[in-house]
Amino acid sequence: ALRESINSVSITTAINRDVLLSSIKQIVDKSGDIDLATNNVERLGQVIKVVGEDSGEAIGELLAALSSSLAGTGVNVFDALEVMISQGDKGNIVLEDMARNAKKSIGAYAALGMTGKRAFAEYQALLQSVGAILKPDEAVTAVKGFFRDIRKNLIV
Repeated sequence: ALRESINSVSITTAINRDVLLSSIKQIVDKSGDIDLATNNVERLGQVIKVVGEDSGEAIGELLAALSSSLAGTGVNVFDALEVMISQGDKGNIVLEDMARNAKKSIGAYAALGMTGKRAFAEYQALLQSVGAILKPDEAVTAVKGFFRDIRKNLIV
């Protein structure tokens, strides 16, 4: 069934099936979430088509990080990815930088107990704002530290 799904999506999106396989492999290898990978082949193909075929592996890694980091926040992985793509398209921190730093930055968001797509979008907007004055890696570290300090003061 998975093979047929991959072949079908490859044909309808005009994306090389090896790109889809690479993305699926990244999701499973990095998150262990085989359901996310196998039940969303069509959405995965659509995302890769929008972002670019050369992004297949990075999209898989990003989805794996989102899956792990967003568990229990009420944010759908693909909704989060949609926010990141829209902000990364015109923002200071591009999608590739977000993908590279996703686990670290989204962990800070999740640790505060923030939930929902709107809160996630606001968090990403903050990250983009800080990215206007810092390099992407530095922006993620600064925002993570900011949220860590907030959390520390809330727990005291």
